[in-house]
Amino acid sequence: MIGRTSTRILLPCLAGGLALLALAAGCSSTSSTSSASGSSSGKPSYCAGGQQLKTSVQDLGKANVASGGISSVQAALKNVEASTTKFDSEAKGAFPAQTTALRNALTGLQSSLKTLAGQPSTTNVKAAATQGAKLKTAAASLQSAWSAKCK
Repeated sequence: MIGRTSTRILLPCLAGGLALLALAAGCSSTSSTSSASGSSSGKPSYCAGGQQLKTSVQDLGKANVASGGISSVQAALKNVEASTTKFDSEAKGAFPAQTTALRNALTGLQSSLKTLAGQPSTTNVKAAATQGAKLKTAAASLQSAWSAKCK
């Protein structure tokens, strides 16, 4: 079992890995948003929900594990999950492969974080970082799909 000191060392490592999540949404081009009911510009009604999802993924990457613990990441994940649900509803299932991949990545990261919270170890930090990378990839794929239609 790892002691409190080792846990303090592992948490910054996890924070660094989760910071990579912000790259998926933070490094891509920004697009203007429209209201949920659509706009006269002809943009799809899900553009605003897509922007909200992008922001929630960025916020996940900014979660401070060192000060807020794993629970801060779990709370940010709940926001990503809620934004994903809202976006999918607004998009009326227009991006099923991408939203399914994102939901699977969310579930995987949530599971890894639960394991990490119960058993902090280097192996579990690596597993959480791997799941975080999957989430990053899935979020980037979905953003690429919706933002192309919202320009």
